[in-house]
Amino acid sequence: MHVRQLLAAAIAALFFAPSAPARAQTDSGVAAPSTTTAPAAKKKKKVKKKKGKKSSTETVAPVTPAPPVKQPEIDEAPRKSMESAAPVPAPAAPVPVPAAPEAQTGPEDVEPPSIAHTPVTRALKGKPVTISAHITDPSGVFQPMVYLRKKGLGTGDFIPIKMVASRVTQGDYTVELPVGLVSADLEYYLEAYDNAGNGPARTGSPENPLQLKVQEEQKKIIVAPRPSEPPPPTIVQVQPKGAPPAISHTAVTQATKGQPVELNAKLLGDTGVQGATVLFRHVGEHDYRALPMGDIGSDNFTATVPAQQATSDLEYYIEAFDKFGNGPGRSGAPNAPYRIQVLEPAPTRPSVVVGRTSSGAGNQPRLVKAPFKANPGRAVGWLAMAGFVGSSIFAGGEALGAYKANDSYTHTFTYEGRDNRELLAKANAYSTRAKTLGIIAGAALVTSIVLLIVFPEHPDTVLVGGSGGDLTVHF
Repeated sequence: MHVRQLLAAAIAALFFAPSAPARAQTDSGVAAPSTTTAPAAKKKKKVKKKKGKKSSTETVAPVTPAPPVKQPEIDEAPRKSMESAAPVPAPAAPVPVPAAPEAQTGPEDVEPPSIAHTPVTRALKGKPVTISAHITDPSGVFQPMVYLRKKGLGTGDFIPIKMVASRVTQGDYTVELPVGLVSADLEYYLEAYDNAGNGPARTGSPENPLQLKVQEEQKKIIVAPRPSEPPPPTIVQVQPKGAPPAISHTAVTQATKGQPVELNAKLLGDTGVQGATVLFRHVGEHDYRALPMGDIGSDNFTATVPAQQATSDLEYYIEAFDKFGNGPGRSGAPNAPYRIQVLEPAPTRPSVVVGRTSSGAGNQPRLVKAPFKANPGRAVGWLAMAGFVGSSIFAGGEALGAYKANDSYTHTFTYEGRDNRELLAKANAYSTRAKTLGIIAGAALVTSIVLLIVFPEHPDTVLVGGSGGDLTVHF
């Protein structure tokens, strides 16, 4: 144990010796080399100055040595043995310097992110809507957004909403639209950048957004299952609020072939009249044809069977309802209709022969409708009368103009002392035209009176027939 302590003290003396060298003498009288190290010489450290200047040496102050340790006095023989046994310290291992990282050799990312999105086209009003997309990029995706607006608003009215990354699948992003926004048809588009600043990548655009139609939720009607024994049905009796109208009609029994047939009726009802109709058919037919009746006032209604339908005998009846649908009230019936006998038309120029019969008695005189006969003289007379009226109106206008122009001329001459010949000429022109039109009106009046007297109006009827002789009158 003492030997070890001495050995440790010797080693410490080797490393922490004083600056002054210790001298020891051997048995032969030769000075032994000192075992202590020499004092540390001054070290010069080169310091690099800034670029563009020469480097210089800088003197470092010497380190103050530790105080000398008093060595224990030992015999020379044990000291030599300990010096020979002391291990030589190994040189310090060099500190490894980390190598510089190698530069990346891959291509630079210049592409925007890739967006895969299935458009949401329909949603229920007042229900949440989820919009999802799969967005990827080698540089990473930087905060994708959904821009939303109500349909019909401007380009600057989009509302940005952040999309949330999925914790399950990398690249999946979703956003749930607030319920308050799902109240009308919406428009939206998606936008994303990558971490290198490339973009934006879009699905849709502000000018052409994706359409999301918001619909009302259809309420489901749940029908209760029928019991095994259904209850007896409830009988509801609905009392009519009124009564069908009463129809007063004089039946038409004859008509002329190829001529329209007019049918009139009087319909009375306390609750109104609607749906008044004449139903007619040709004799022998099975189905009736409907002909609406028009209200001509004072509860009177009328309908006209077209002339092209009056080709053979007809059957008809009339029916109507009130405003509550009560009815029908009828005049005639489908199984007992009125019948119209359609006759051939009379000849256009009938001959009436007036004379004695075989018994010697003459025919009785009677009035018949006179045939049409042209009366051009009377027509010209009425035309002249129209010319008189028109000429009189124009003559009056010209006379009024002459009066006003003459009054203006007189006022100018009397009160201003100017003889305005233009006003005088204007007044004279008006006066001349008024006189001419007055003469024309007078001539037209005289002509019309003469023609209307000379050409009297033809009578509408003529008297034919009488006793004595044989007479044939042709119309």
